Amino acid sequence: MDLIFLLGVALGLSEGIVNNMGIVFQKLAINRLPEGKKVTRGLLKNKMWLFGFIMNGYLSMPFAVAALALIGPALLPGLDAFGLIFLAIGSLKILKEHLKASEIIGIIMMVTAILFLIYSGLSITIENYQYVFGSDLFNRVLLFTLIVALGSLCYLLLRRRTSKGKKAILYALDSGFMSVVNSFWFAVLLGIVAHIISGTFPFGELYVLAGSIPLLIYTNFIGIYWLQKSFEFGQASIMRPIEQAPTQIAPIFYYFAVYMLAPVEFYSLPFAVTGISLVLVSMYLLSKRQASLRDIE
Repeated sequence: MDLIFLLGVALGLSEGIVNNMGIVFQKLAINRLPEGKKVTRGLLKNKMWLFGFIMNGYLSMPFAVAALALIGPALLPGLDAFGLIFLAIGSLKILKEHLKASEIIGIIMMVTAILFLIYSGLSITIENYQYVFGSDLFNRVLLFTLIVALGSLCYLLLRRRTSKGKKAILYALDSGFMSVVNSFWFAVLLGIVAHIISGTFPFGELYVLAGSIPLLIYTNFIGIYWLQKSFEFGQASIMRPIEQAPTQIAPIFYYFAVYMLAPVEFYSLPFAVTGISLVLVSMYLLSKRQASLRDIE
């Protein structure tokens, strides 16, 4: 592994730590809301929630941007999940939440999955690709986005017909879908910006640039809102790993189905599949208790 790759990994891990610590402060603020009060715009006046929001949405961003530029979108979500360790510690010490043995195993499995994903070596040099409107690559990007949007719509419909315990899981998963779209298009945007700086900007990317900015704003806002709603019904230490599941799995599809790249080593694909499998098992372990919780009246 070269120095640039390791620097990208270090920046990705740092992004995960800052991101998840912000989640702890947001959840703490929501826990202190009066009984029966729902998550509303009133949180914008809560200093603790705002501090967590700034950590989660803004202080972590420079680390994410730098990591994306160095290693691409395929590995960053896995590195971000490293912060789950700090989320678990914060939940236990600050939020006074309790983890069962199965949930601790789930978090350990998520971290183990990160190691497999890192050593799969599935990094993408985003500036090597042109995202011209109407091109084959753009069409694959658009198809992938529409598939994720359809999944999000299915969860929206399910939320209307489910109990509050399961509703927390669905909110968390939907937030994860928004993170998938956001991180993917953010990488596309960075690639276009790199073309502008280098003077290799094709005119066909102008349409993509104009469309990506409002999409990023929307998915970032709605993703954060849905994650807060999941905190309203469930534990942060459980909801955050569940929210991570879609963002862990999707990058493998970026690599093979969207960018259509070949594995860099003979073990890259087995490592990637192992990482995905661990994420899915971790998601099951962390969501099992939440689904069985009694509805909050």
